[in-house]
Amino acid sequence: MLAVNPLRTAPNQGPGNAAFTKRVMYECREALGIRCVFDNHDLNADLPPPLVPIYRYMRTPGPEIQFQTLNATPENFAGTIRKGVRYGASAIELYQDFGGFPLVPDDKLRKWAAMIESNPAEPPP
Repeated sequence: MLAVNPLRTAPNQGPGNAAFTKRVMYECREALGIRCVFDNHDLNADLPPPLVPIYRYMRTPGPEIQFQTLNATPENFAGTIRKGVRYGASAIELYQDFGGFPLVPDDKLRKWAAMIESNPAEPPP
């Protein structure tokens, strides 16, 4: 699993270097194919701007793509899951704090799982 974020090499560096991160992602997929799983733990309906180019690129080479929600209970939980699906998620881990997993009804979890499972195995043309 390759955790992907815009590269920052010093504190207060701003949005980071998304181009560098994209090159690392490309090289990982070239070397390992689908065994190189892209991962990010900042999934939120309101994605921070520095992550947008990373998330867009994650979908380009296709699965496997994994996310974790930024918060245990995102303000727009359904929108957060939809955002992950839109960016090609193969899996979305719900953030867990020390109190345990967020309380989400089983029927909603099944609906979200079906959305993820319906993601195509190949990137869009």
